[in-house]
Amino acid sequence: MLSVVLYDRHRAGARLRSLLPLAALWLLFLPNAPYILTDFKHLFPSPVVPLWVDVVVIAAPAWTGMLLGFLSLYLVQSVLRQHVGPRVTWTAAVAVLGLASFGIYLGRVLRWNSWDVIANPRILSDLGSVVVDPRAIGMTVLLSGFLTLSYLVVYAFMRFEVVEER
Repeated sequence: MLSVVLYDRHRAGARLRSLLPLAALWLLFLPNAPYILTDFKHLFPSPVVPLWVDVVVIAAPAWTGMLLGFLSLYLVQSVLRQHVGPRVTWTAAVAVLGLASFGIYLGRVLRWNSWDVIANPRILSDLGSVVVDPRAIGMTVLLSGFLTLSYLVVYAFMRFEVVEER
């Protein structure tokens, strides 16, 4: 929703500078969209429910979350592109996916929530030691690569135009 509001305000003529607080809030909550991917860690064989059922139950919302996150990034990227050009916009998009990946680490491993930054800003003082943690680096790099490649595929499909021949 935040990206839609940001996009609509931009189209209504709002200056980029006035959109920055909304963009920061969007960035804070963006990791929640692909976070569901990490729920696969809860999969285990059960004598009652076949494993494939649990895979589908997790995959459906994970896929939806990823697509909605990518759509929101696409909207924000289109706003940014009009102000800074495609090269800077793509650099920003990859950086955003990296930050979202780090946010997923913070949520999955350290159990931080997006609203913790607002409700308890003192947790930000712990970031210095977290950033150098090898687990944080590994998970962030792996998720960043996965999300970036996935976004490129979705982006390519969103930009694809079908030309019908008569």
